[in-house]
Amino acid sequence: MHAHEGDYADARRTYETALTILRGAVAPTDPEIGRTLANLGVLDYYEGRFAESEARYRQALAILTPALSVAQQSDAALMMLRCDWKARRRGEERSRHS
Repeated sequence: MHAHEGDYADARRTYETALTILRGAVAPTDPEIGRTLANLGVLDYYEGRFAESEARYRQALAILTPALSVAQQSDAALMMLRCDWKARRRGEERSRHS
């Protein structure tokens, strides 16, 4: 959608609106909520907000795990590790420049 075009702010508004609507309409464990959280995690990642991205992926994974294959679970875990690594690295770089 918008994120593929580089319009992250518009994509974020769209996903956040969808998440608000979904949370009022479906069960907290509905896969659509998990997918929307994952999409917000992707946006966070593209914007360099790695800690936020990891948190969104963890929320999404908690919801989606029952529906994911083992390979998909592994892919999600690797993405969370990548976000954690980048967040830590960014923190270390900021510490050196302070």
